[in-house]
Amino acid sequence: MGNGLNRRKAASLASLFLFPLLAACDVSVGTRVAWSPSGRAVAFLSNGRPWVYDFASGSLTKVVAPVATADQVAWSSQESLLAISTRNVVELVSEDQGRYAASAVFTAPELDGATDFVLSWHPKEKRLLLVQSGDKISTSEIVASSETIDTSPGYGVYGPGGSWILWVNQAAVGHQQDRMVFVREGLDHGVLPLSDEDQAILGDSGSAMMWPWGNPPCVTQKHDEGTKLYCFDEAGRLRMKAALPKETETPGNGKEVDTGAVFINRAQTLFTRDSFEIVDAKGKIKTHGKHFMDAVSREIPEAAASTSNIAWSPDGNWLAIVINGRLCLWNWRNDVARILPKLD
Repeated sequence: MGNGLNRRKAASLASLFLFPLLAACDVSVGTRVAWSPSGRAVAFLSNGRPWVYDFASGSLTKVVAPVATADQVAWSSQESLLAISTRNVVELVSEDQGRYAASAVFTAPELDGATDFVLSWHPKEKRLLLVQSGDKISTSEIVASSETIDTSPGYGVYGPGGSWILWVNQAAVGHQQDRMVFVREGLDHGVLPLSDEDQAILGDSGSAMMWPWGNPPCVTQKHDEGTKLYCFDEAGRLRMKAALPKETETPGNGKEVDTGAVFINRAQTLFTRDSFEIVDAKGKIKTHGKHFMDAVSREIPEAAASTSNIAWSPDGNWLAIVINGRLCLWNWRNDVARILPKLD
């Protein structure tokens, strides 16, 4: 293929972007890359160090923070405020005349054996959830205005609008395998009921809660015919957002098995799949991202040995992807790529 990808390497590179049970669909998402609310800037981690890329000017700014190696970066609903976390330590970062520096530090109780962490902002207020998971899972809510931290077992994610939190826990049922228990709770800790229809979806053997890598919480339901994706609305009801067929006809490659929605745009109308495919709510492929994949292959030939994270821009036209510590920006509508140089 000249400078393009051969079939084997394409499959290897594509495997980097298969994150089953992950979803990202809002500025509050915490991964290694996050857009500002206006789409003006992108915060990302390169080798654990936080940077901010100005999308209009192309300038790069290193965040002044005491962290050695950060795990997560998440942008709040305020343009000038983001957060970075290193395990159980969360730092709030503020912008002042183009300079980004830590302004407050919070330390949540550490969960022994935690290996994965999720940081997410409240959609409107100055509060965050930090999820720690390993053999067990715990979630700490950090309320910056009152400087309080409240920790509970299970993992939690803010609902749309932020008036409630969905808590997910494991519970043993006799000698059967553990099952997931869903509780919707108001910010005042009052329990809010789930409808019978939603309980039936959540209790279905083919359903799985998406890891709370964004807002709102979503559920996949897989059966022989394919995958349905449901997301909670602001009122706390599940709404079907996509029905993806089990197999999709891919030009030149025959049929591919659907892996389910991975990352969701803010409007919840487009979904990324393997091989940088963008599909709509019916599973129709909008683009394959061939030129972007070719550019990644040329610029980052070692990409097949790395990991990555993805975030949709607020307008849904761009994807920001971190590969081997390098920020890659892709306009999927015209398959244009920007790949930033390697940072020291």
